[in-house]
Amino acid sequence: MSFFDFLTEEIAIDLGTANTLIIHNDKVVIDSPSIVARDRVSGKIIAVGNEANLMQGKTHENIKTIRPLKDGVIADFDASEQMISLFIKSIPALKKKFFSPSFKLQRNKENYFVTACRLEPYKRVDLIVQAFNKTDENLIIIGSGSQYNYLRRIASKNIKFIEYSNSSVVYNYVSQAKAFIHAGIEDFGIAPVEAQACGTPVIAIKKGGLKETVIENKTGVFFEKQDPNAILEAMNRFNKIDFDYEFIRNQSLKYSTTNFELKIKKFIKSIGKNDKS
Repeated sequence: MSFFDFLTEEIAIDLGTANTLIIHNDKVVIDSPSIVARDRVSGKIIAVGNEANLMQGKTHENIKTIRPLKDGVIADFDASEQMISLFIKSIPALKKKFFSPSFKLQRNKENYFVTACRLEPYKRVDLIVQAFNKTDENLIIIGSGSQYNYLRRIASKNIKFIEYSNSSVVYNYVSQAKAFIHAGIEDFGIAPVEAQACGTPVIAIKKGGLKETVIENKTGVFFEKQDPNAILEAMNRFNKIDFDYEFIRNQSLKYSTTNFELKIKKFIKSIGKNDKS
């Protein structure tokens, strides 16, 4: 049994010749054959585990099934890396913790705050609107949902609404904002991570996944409870901090698919070294 350090969590992986077991939060989340199906032409892995196992002896001539381990030793490092990567990405509690950093660093910020999400009750955008109704600070809300009309009705003139259309619109506003505000409690929360990938600091509720992805006074500031006054108090603290936008982006890249794949490579190599010793 080997341990893979996934961000702030530890996953136990038993990489065997016949089967691979992955344990997360003391539960077996993957128990699947150690086998992959590879396209002979492109070299791409097209299936792993049970799905690949079903292809044995039934596949097209351009598809080859292989076992990356022989006699308990890694025989194909590339196939092992991709197999473990795809197994982990299939775990519901973990797959949402990846993002592809298509958003670029923007050092030039403008004088407004932003939030972007589905405009549904659990996102608590109403609290953000109530907070900004008490200040002259500018807020841009990007999103659509059942609360769109209600939020527009209660919002003051310093709050602008933009219905979601595509990711480039989100990027244009989020990347240039002085801060991204998030009031909903999330298991992870990908939008605040994407904001940080632009170098945009985050003001967020100190609960759920945001406690993992935001560093207090470094990549953002927290408020302790879902309350408009708590948001305003956090904004006041935020305005006194000189943030390093490049540092914020670099911290966000810990959650990128690229970083995850690099960690998988190191993990497989470390197992390979242990096999040889």
